[in-house]
Amino acid sequence: MQVHISVLIITHNSAHEIGPCLDTLAQHTRVPYEIIVVDNASADDTMDAIRRSGSLRLVTNTTNVGFAAAVNQATRLAGGRYLLLLNPDTQVHEGAIDRLVAFLDSHPSVGICAPRVLAVDGCLRHNCFAFETPWSFFWFGVGVGPLHRVRRWMLRRTNWNIAADTPQTVEAVTGAVMLVRRELFEQLGGLDERFFMYCEDGDFCYRAHQQGWKTMLVPDAVVTHVRGASTPPDTPLLNGMIGAYLLASRYHYTQKYWGQVAVVVLRLANATVGALFLLVSRLLIDKTARANVSRYGRLLWGTPALRKEVKQ
Repeated sequence: MQVHISVLIITHNSAHEIGPCLDTLAQHTRVPYEIIVVDNASADDTMDAIRRSGSLRLVTNTTNVGFAAAVNQATRLAGGRYLLLLNPDTQVHEGAIDRLVAFLDSHPSVGICAPRVLAVDGCLRHNCFAFETPWSFFWFGVGVGPLHRVRRWMLRRTNWNIAADTPQTVEAVTGAVMLVRRELFEQLGGLDERFFMYCEDGDFCYRAHQQGWKTMLVPDAVVTHVRGASTPPDTPLLNGMIGAYLLASRYHYTQKYWGQVAVVVLRLANATVGALFLLVSRLLIDKTARANVSRYGRLLWGTPALRKEVKQ
């Protein structure tokens, strides 16, 4: 049987999520596919859960090499003409993958497509976004609390509507679930492994755009995403993601496209806002609020450098 798509799943402490992910994929997908799982040194029962889930190809890393490197690792083993990047904490709805494949089959100028993504409560998730800039990185980093309303005015408006029922051209989609033409993936040399975690998806979509490929949102394909399911508790978050890794990736992205001066300016801006949050935290009476604001301030003040693992 010819393999149409290779499903690439990267796990790390995903014991509770990988089973439902693989089950829904099997239940709701008709197009021929193969599954390649790369486990990034899980310390829980992820391996046992994977082995109970039927036929797939499993690669186990002794260290966490990061998301981008693991996806590239899986791709080297893949035989499909399309590559489906799928997070282990997703659940595929009926016909979702088949519709994505059919869409790429009928739209040769589209290199990347993504489904409509829902939260576990059925609400829409924003899985598409504008190409990032140092300006957007700054406002997404500091635009919390009373600054949230200001952020909406400071960022460029996009012309797509994620609630629309017709396919739309967007700029970038998240790597939680996206279907990519293999020829495009090979043309771009895969994901940039200097991103350990986060921003590799936006970078990939931007490079595809530079080569003339379109990225589109396909709303009649639906996937549920339990975002951040494997994030350790009490981890400092930024925009719902692990803050230290997110900042490091944003600095690398900025350096890649705008240079070192832009990185220095962005880091100083984040550090300044972080210092303000630390000062404000001392004025708060509520202990929980004080701890949260202080944690957020320390994260921005620390402005982590490009980590060694990001550069590998």
